[in-house]
Amino acid sequence: MYTDSATSDPAASLAVLMAESGKTTLYDLARVTIAAGYSKPRTIETVEELDALPDGAIILEPHGTPTRAVKRQDGKNWWIDGPDAMSASALIPLPATVLYEPAP
Repeated sequence: MYTDSATSDPAASLAVLMAESGKTTLYDLARVTIAAGYSKPRTIETVEELDALPDGAIILEPHGTPTRAVKRQDGKNWWIDGPDAMSASALIPLPATVLYEPAP
């Protein structure tokens, strides 16, 4: 969800975004919100879904650890959750929530 740097409240952030954009119709507001980077979080339940995520995708593991994808040469992902912590998709606890997917 888009958040303004001045607040972590998504509703307040959306109000700021609306005011700054000058958009007033629901359609326009939806377009501005999506352009600002909002995407509906989705749940990943299989290793195949993890490996299908693009390089740079960020997930939230069930126990709360954010983890970033790094695409391997074989098309599968390594998952990094710290400076020296790297795991294969099969070792990532599921279900996980996709927090960010870079644009293709």
